[in-house]
Amino acid sequence: MAIYMRVAQKEQCEEAVTAMKSQEAVLEQITQNSGNVIVGRFEDYRRPGLCAALEMVKSGQADALLMKNEGRLGRDVSENLRLIASLRKTGGKVFFADNLIW
Repeated sequence: MAIYMRVAQKEQCEEAVTAMKSQEAVLEQITQNSGNVIVGRFEDYRRPGLCAALEMVKSGQADALLMKNEGRLGRDVSENLRLIASLRKTGGKVFFADNLIW
């Protein structure tokens, strides 16, 4: 059996590594419980620019991140809330141009 994991961040991003390991653990457990053997592992990472931007804010190199709209941040509301909370823990902020009055 082959297993496939995908995350939306660059592989060097701490959150991506954690998410990938979590997916892998679940898939390994399911495979083991079913009596199958893993013969192939496949990983996909996406959106490396976003991960780099998030890391810049988290590290304090930038105090905020500005993007056009919420859709640029994540695929869904729960992912967006998670990413925003992660930035806030480090004092970072996210602003969306579509919601700003210039």
